[in-house]
Amino acid sequence: RMGTGFTHMEWFRKHDGEVVLGEIACRSGGGHLVDMMNYANDMDIPREWARGVCFGKYEGKPTRKYNVTMVFKRAEGQGRIQRIDGIEGIRERWGDHLVKEELLAIGAPRRDWMQTLVSDGFVTLRHEDYDTCKKMMQDVVDSLRLYAG
Repeated sequence: RMGTGFTHMEWFRKHDGEVVLGEIACRSGGGHLVDMMNYANDMDIPREWARGVCFGKYEGKPTRKYNVTMVFKRAEGQGRIQRIDGIEGIRERWGDHLVKEELLAIGAPRRDWMQTLVSDGFVTLRHEDYDTCKKMMQDVVDSLRLYAG
C-alpha cells in the first residue's frame, strides 16, 4: 500500500487528442527528472517532500525561473573512453548556464546501455529564456562527442 512515497506518472497526448498513460510508478521520475525540477526552481524538492511527510509543512517556493535541458550522450565505439570532444567549447560558450557535467573519465569502460539510465554521461544546462535553452541543448547534441576504443 502506498502512503507517503514519492511517485510519478508519465503520459502523452496523441495527435487525435487521446491521452495515453505510459507509466505510473511508486518512485521519483527517472533520468534525473527531480534534479531538473530543482534546477528549474532553485529549490530542493526531496527536502520539501520530506518536510511534508515528517512535519506536515511545505516551505518551498517554486519559481519556474529557469528552463532546463539535460543531454545524455553515448560514446561511439566499444571498450574504454579514449577521447571527449567538444566539452571545452561548451564550457566556454555556456559556462554560466552549465549546472552539471557528468561524463565518464578517459580510460573508464563504456556503460552497458541496457543497464544504465544515464548512458556514458550527461550535461545539464539552464537558462531563463526558453529559446536560448533550446539553442544550448542543440549545441551540446551537435558538438559533444565521446569516443571509445
